[in-house]
Amino acid sequence: MPFEGHAIVTIIGSEAAGSHTLILRSPIEMEIVDKPEVKIGYRWKSPRFREGDTLDFGLWFKGVEGVPAGWEGGAIRYETGLNTYEFWYDNSIFDGDYDDIVIEVRICSNEKWVGVNIRDTIKVIPTETITIRAWIEICDIEEIEGIKYRAEIVKGKEYGEIEDVNSGVRGDLLEEIIPEWNNEIEFMLNFENIEITEEKIIEIKISATDEGVIPAFIVVKLIPSSIIVIMEPEEIKPGEEANIILKKRNRDGTITEFREEQLFDIRIKEGEEYGTIWIEDWGDTTDEAYFIRAAGLKFKAREDIEKNEVEVIIEVRTSPEIIAGNIKEGQKEKNRVILRKDSNIKDETEDDENEPLWGIGKVIIKRNDCSSAPQCEGEVEPKINIIKIEESHCNDNPIADGITIFYIKRFEDEFDLSACYNNQLDKWQFEIITPLKYSSEVCYREGRVYLRDTSDLRRLSIDELCNAEVDIANFENAQHTIYKVEEIIRKHEEIHVEQNINMFNQALQKIKFYEKFKLLTLRCGDFDSLQKALEYADKYFKLNLVKKLKQEYLKIKNKTEGNPYSEEIEKINQWIKNEENINRKLYSVRDEYLEAIKKIAKCL
Repeated sequence: MPFEGHAIVTIIGSEAAGSHTLILRSPIEMEIVDKPEVKIGYRWKSPRFREGDTLDFGLWFKGVEGVPAGWEGGAIRYETGLNTYEFWYDNSIFDGDYDDIVIEVRICSNEKWVGVNIRDTIKVIPTETITIRAWIEICDIEEIEGIKYRAEIVKGKEYGEIEDVNSGVRGDLLEEIIPEWNNEIEFMLNFENIEITEEKIIEIKISATDEGVIPAFIVVKLIPSSIIVIMEPEEIKPGEEANIILKKRNRDGTITEFREEQLFDIRIKEGEEYGTIWIEDWGDTTDEAYFIRAAGLKFKAREDIEKNEVEVIIEVRTSPEIIAGNIKEGQKEKNRVILRKDSNIKDETEDDENEPLWGIGKVIIKRNDCSSAPQCEGEVEPKINIIKIEESHCNDNPIADGITIFYIKRFEDEFDLSACYNNQLDKWQFEIITPLKYSSEVCYREGRVYLRDTSDLRRLSIDELCNAEVDIANFENAQHTIYKVEEIIRKHEEIHVEQNINMFNQALQKIKFYEKFKLLTLRCGDFDSLQKALEYADKYFKLNLVKKLKQEYLKIKNKTEGNPYSEEIEKINQWIKNEENINRKLYSVRDEYLEAIKKIAKCL
């Protein structure tokens, strides 16, 4: 026969003798009440009880050998209209020094349902784990052999999850839970460290595979957060600290300061291995403290944290009502001796004004971690690329046959890098992504004749051909010639390009550019982000290498090419000398065209 309710109470041996009454207020709660006129009594009310229901009552003494279970001389009375069973007996049965006494009361009816260890509706602060036990209320346990259970969050799945303590399965649904000893299952309701600003509800349904078993429903109301825990800053490094600042969120949504005398309970809820809380009133650190003021609270991170990034969660509550003990100013151990009420779970019938205020704060402890940056594949060798661009400057010099320009100043101004992190070397490595640009072109002028190859000579008249012969023989005098051999101009500029590339490489070697470039050692511990490493390296290279490279290149250029526009005669003479040297390399092309002219016509 299924039983309507089930309760077990333990009385410590030293408390057994004397006069008090045990009142059973629910299927799982007994309250000891002093009542001298009744020796020992039990009272259990329930609207489900009916006159005629039977009651099984058992009593035994734990830890005492030779004492039989059960008792004599007790009495049971059912009060019609009050739906109350009261059972009592002479407390002389408790005479003696027993370790403890266990009393079990069972009332049977014709129904069977899921019983649970908590009330139908409770209020909680969603920072703890709640253990829920369930069983099937039945007198003959053999009737439910093989039955399995099912637990499901039917409302509020986003605020928590349930976990089977035996299998470790977690989620919003646990199916086919196998009961353990005494036909009982146990699972936990876990919360996700959420901070809510208004009341939320989680509803859990617990049922059995036997459809004849009435399911149980538990409504868990989540108490909104009313303490804003500000971690300043929100991200720190190992060995650093963050201020803990507390503010009050009122029911109307306004934010105010707490009174200076307000006391708080504080603890590291998650991540206590990564640091401690500094209590200004104590001048010391701890991982939890009770009845402390908010002034000067700090979180101090450990210096030896090996993980790249961890999160620490700080929980703060207003201190509950003190029911024993005294707080003495400066007493560092006071949080260990003060008794307080358990304020995490609250009966639905309690006054909301007694609800503790609570809140959580999070601080990130982040080592300099470069794993998210581009990773180097081996050691990077720096290199400056030299590229040709299509850019014309013929209008800048109206008499030149061709113009070649290396934009060294532009290279300095536009100098830019890319970077990757070499984890094996613990080093940022850089690539130069800005090339040295140049342009080289033939300048086509009006009134001039450009010969692309020797076949163009046959299109000239005899007079033109003879004039071309004179101009080609004196091609060095670019200002006064009309007939131009494109190959000579193009090769002339190509030689200038080659010269400038050589000069640039000489400058790189002279200042040991690449060697010094690779010497820059930036560790992840120095710069933990790609952007920071790039900014530093860019400034460093521009100041210490790129500027010197430009200066050395221009110095070599003046010595090699000279400058026809300089006020220094040495530079003008060097320019003339360099042009003559280039032109000598082009005599073979000149002679090819002169031989071709002679084959066509004989000019005087």
